[in-house]
Amino acid sequence: PLDTAYQVRGEDFLYDLYDDPQLIHDFLHLCTDVYVAVARAFEELRDEWGDRPYSLEHIAFADDVSVLLGRKHFCEFSLPYTRSALRAVDGGMVHFCGDAGHIIEGYLAAPEVKAINLGQSGLYDPAEVMPRMIATKTIYIGSWPVHPGESLDDYVQRMLGLLPDGLEGLVLGVRAWEFGVPPEDVVSRWYAHQRAR
Repeated sequence: PLDTAYQVRGEDFLYDLYDDPQLIHDFLHLCTDVYVAVARAFEELRDEWGDRPYSLEHIAFADDVSVLLGRKHFCEFSLPYTRSALRAVDGGMVHFCGDAGHIIEGYLAAPEVKAINLGQSGLYDPAEVMPRMIATKTIYIGSWPVHPGESLDDYVQRMLGLLPDGLEGLVLGVRAWEFGVPPEDVVSRWYAHQRAR
């Protein structure tokens, strides 16, 4: 809803947060209703197309504008509407670009946010973020940057080193071209390292 409102209102949206907050709340309620209506329309289309390997639980939710807000405005004008929209569709994934270190806790505490995609994962320390995601059972969808000269095996070991022993079901999101090997080799080596732990 926040991204939609910003797209419609433009930069004046940021001034309105201070000048007419009630207008923004009213507008965000409308944008939330529109978001849910569109999501439900896609659900009806999906049902017409037959079984698909996805559902509204995997809906992707862009929230890039929230990164522009301070924590106070995020908690008042973004997070409640994100939660409301995602609650209506049984949860989903939130994507954002930029450094959202000041608001990521809000996403992690929201049970409607089932997964997070960091558009610029290089701005974050996986050793700091991954334990927080595991603690809240939030799925990370994406990959972490490869260090210069790092081999696939070293990368997998580094990623596995961030996880508690015995954690299963994790699938590594790696772009195979970064290591010059076919995707199936990345997958088989990931599972081999995971089983060896």
